[in-house]
Amino acid sequence: MNKTKKKSLLDVGTNKYLMFDDALTEEKKGFVLTMNPAERSQKPVLLPDQRWERGSISGDSFTGDSRHSRSEHIEAENLVIDVTWAKLDRPYMYEAPAGLVSDKFDLFCLLISAWQVEITVNGRKAAGQTFPMAFQGQNISESCLSLSETWAVPEE
Repeated sequence: MNKTKKKSLLDVGTNKYLMFDDALTEEKKGFVLTMNPAERSQKPVLLPDQRWERGSISGDSFTGDSRHSRSEHIEAENLVIDVTWAKLDRPYMYEAPAGLVSDKFDLFCLLISAWQVEITVNGRKAAGQTFPMAFQGQNISESCLSLSETWAVPEE
């Protein structure tokens, strides 16, 4: 007798989704998931319809080598943010099974502890400092870069 384990449904709430993947479908009948190649358009595909969308946001541009320091520059309407993380520790992989950080998802990310952080907003330096904390048997800074953060549905 072939017993198959029924997958539990993934609660995605009431949000609208542009894409589907196997985590969002219980079974496939009458359709095939196909990855279409990216295509550059000469015209915008999405137009801003909210006031706060009319500026530009460029958070993916960074400088530094992520071994010693890393800086990010972000611009939006009436807002310029510069962040620099320095005195970086060796990176380490953080894994949190479902139930620890999220009830439904496993978390995986590469953390880099920073002992010196400077933040400026519209040219004004933010006050504050970073503090040490005990984390998974290590003494790390509360200020960390979290790279490659991935949330995954746990295997059954």
